[in-house]
Amino acid sequence: MNKRELEEKVKNLVESYDFELVELNIKEKKQALFEIIIYKKEGINLDDCTLISRAVDNEIDLDEYFANDYRIEVASPGLDRKLKTLDDYRRNIDNNVEVRLYKKIKNKKEFIGKLTNYNEKEIFLQVEEDIIEIPIENISLMRQYIDFGGK
Repeated sequence: MNKRELEEKVKNLVESYDFELVELNIKEKKQALFEIIIYKKEGINLDDCTLISRAVDNEIDLDEYFANDYRIEVASPGLDRKLKTLDDYRRNIDNNVEVRLYKKIKNKKEFIGKLTNYNEKEIFLQVEEDIIEIPIENISLMRQYIDFGGK
């Protein structure tokens, strides 16, 4: 089984449990790590991670892919994960995000605001009363904004 076939099997399995596959990472060192990042609108909890881990272990023959020992890790995307894909943007519509830019827009390289929309070329960020159009190619970092209540 090649990597593409493995990804497709995992994606179909994850979706059969009403989750969305965000990312699949395979890190091979002494012991291979098979990392599955899943999403659902209501959030991911430990039971969800256990469910998917057991399902993958029981329903997909990973011995066919990994020559040596491996371990499976299932997790949520996490609040500080970089938003990189159109699917990441879709999952974060109406969330507050922090955006850092390569080039200034309105004399600023950093914005915090609500992600209101996006397309293949730009995102639309509501900052106070303004909607700022930011070309995706100008984004060096975008992630959910975490407000710790400081000033």
